[in-house]
Amino acid sequence: MLRHLHLTNVGPAAEMVADLAPRLNLITGDNGLGKSFLLDIAWWALTRTWPAKVNSRLVSGLMARPRGPGKATIEFGFDGAKRLKRYVSEFDRQAQAWVGSPVAPPIPALSSTHRSTAASRCGTRRATTGVPLGTSTSASDGRPTCSTPRSLGGTAGG
Repeated sequence: MLRHLHLTNVGPAAEMVADLAPRLNLITGDNGLGKSFLLDIAWWALTRTWPAKVNSRLVSGLMARPRGPGKATIEFGFDGAKRLKRYVSEFDRQAQAWVGSPVAPPIPALSSTHRSTAASRCGTRRATTGVPLGTSTSASDGRPTCSTPRSLGGTAGG
């Protein structure tokens, strides 16, 4: 679970800090204050993928960029197996990328690396589990079975 975000020289404010509660967090405010931006950063912290890379139809969710000259950092903490894990990423202006210590994302299955294989779900194997993406284990024999994602919403306009 994501516990802490600290942004410096990135986003709508020179500095943003969010210490998140363990169960429910409400983010409110006027338009243009950075609520959606904060959610984009949270998504990136958990997956190391920007939302617009996962869904090209989004009008927001592009890679965060520094708001001005100087050092720009994204720091976050999330629950590890035994303790809070902290990560700091700094924007490399030459590479135009966020760089930091190589820490695996806490929820890698949400990242575009895994989601981009949706077209070949049952033929691609995950390195971490050996089970193909989009599969579940059959209760009867333990073999992976292919599943088709279902829409949770209604029809457009309805």
